[in-house]
Amino acid sequence: MVVTRQVRPASALIADFHKHFVCRVKIVPDVAEAAFGWIGRKLQGVTGNLVRLENVEFEKAFKVTSTDQQGAMYLMTPDMQERFLALRNDWSKDIRAVLMDSSLNLAIPQKSDWFEPNMNVAADDVVVLHDFLLRLMAVLQITETLDLNTRIWTKD
Repeated sequence: MVVTRQVRPASALIADFHKHFVCRVKIVPDVAEAAFGWIGRKLQGVTGNLVRLENVEFEKAFKVTSTDQQGAMYLMTPDMQERFLALRNDWSKDIRAVLMDSSLNLAIPQKSDWFEPNMNVAADDVVVLHDFLLRLMAVLQITETLDLNTRIWTKD
């Protein structure tokens, strides 16, 4: 018997992060705490590399793991935690992110493939172009929400 996992399409964004770092930080929805409350919170610590941050709302929404605790706290400032919560409210409760190699890799589940063209519709169709422009602007708004366009430190 073969078991396959159905994967929903996702919009993905890979962006230069505004700070230089070498650790890997993974940010995923916190399903354990949401489903099991304080027991789920305790069980999260069993997996290791769990990072506890100061924002209670962020902690309830996301589980953060990292190869370096201090590096994760350097990247996931209180302001960045608020920004991730805003992104979650704007897009989806299932957003996921990995910070690595001084970049942000973000995945947002969608109902359809946003940038796959419909081969049955002409590429110069006004509705198609309008929809594409709206989607592109929405994805670019992520840069604004996470404030990725502001350089805090110079990267060498």
